[in-house]
Amino acid sequence: QFEFTKVQWYGLQNEEYDKDDALCPITNVSYGEVYLLLTKLGEMTDLFFALPSVEEWQIVARGGNNCEGMRYAGDDNVDLVAWYKDNSKGTIRPSDGQQGMSPNGLDMYDMSGNVGELCNTPFDGNPAAYTVCGGNFNSPKEDVTVDSQVAFSIDAKDETVGFRVIIRPHFN
Repeated sequence: QFEFTKVQWYGLQNEEYDKDDALCPITNVSYGEVYLLLTKLGEMTDLFFALPSVEEWQIVARGGNNCEGMRYAGDDNVDLVAWYKDNSKGTIRPSDGQQGMSPNGLDMYDMSGNVGELCNTPFDGNPAAYTVCGGNFNSPKEDVTVDSQVAFSIDAKDETVGFRVIIRPHFN
């Protein structure tokens, strides 16, 4: 429902963090760091945690089987569903559903804007770069659509990039 938060990240790492930002999405983490955390989560729970593929991310952003057909995740009016360049004041917002933006048809928040979301799909087939979807708080409205994609180097860290976790079934 929400982007992975600082309280979740630092809680699992058993590290200190600023409690005022606890519900903000975790950013400034690399693909490798995310992968290690997801592996750790799996070992703790016996579940399989993953980043979504771009295709999975887009299906959910569009509203799943309902296929809302909207430009942004939840509405055609960007100001109702996304924190982006024109309304964010250059600030990440907490990922808790309490910030005044509406969810999409699957009750998912911030899939357009706030932070771009790292996916488990190489960008244009390049194994050294992964795809980030949805745009971020510094993006113009044209770049926070359900189709928005940019490259993100496998070792990069950025204040505008976070992630969302999915749980996959185990196939034995």
